[in-house]
Formats: sequence, structure tokens, C-alpha cells
Amino acid sequence: MEEIYAKPTTPPTCDSTAFSYVPTSTCKIYVHASALDDYKAPDIWKDFLNIEAYSFETGIAAVEAENVFDGVYRVFNLNVSRKADL
Repeated sequence: MEEIYAKPTTPPTCDSTAFSYVPTSTCKIYVHASALDDYKAPDIWKDFLNIEAYSFETGIAAVEAENVFDGVYRVFNLNVSRKADL
């Protein structure tokens, strides 16, 4: 594993063996800038030597839709293909 993109702003709790086979000296972890110090503190995460700030912006400014229905939709490749069957 070379990279981990961690979107949670609070570091997830992990078992002590969660990253046993991950090269923590070379694997980069990308986190929200506001969470950078939080990821450098917990026992499991602080073992990673390369924790960097990352912007998880999508680049999508707005979404417009016609014939909007209440419910859950499945999204495939950023295109709504059909209403979800629940």
C-alpha cells in the first residue's frame, strides 16, 4: 500500500494490527488539513511518517435536476442512472 486517503476528520479507531503489513515509513496518508494534528497523535496513526493535508473538494459546484423524486438513488460514475429499489 502506497497511499491512504482518510476522509474522516476524527481518526478512526483501529486494532493494533490493522496496519501490520503496511510500510508506515513510506505509505502516505492524506487527511483534511483541519485533522492533520489529530492523525499525528493516536497510537496507530502516528506510526505513519508521511501524513499530509489534502483537499477532498470534488470540483462540483452545484447539481441541478428535473423531475426529482423523493427517495434513494444509486449513483454510478456521477450519473444518476435509476431510482434505487429498496
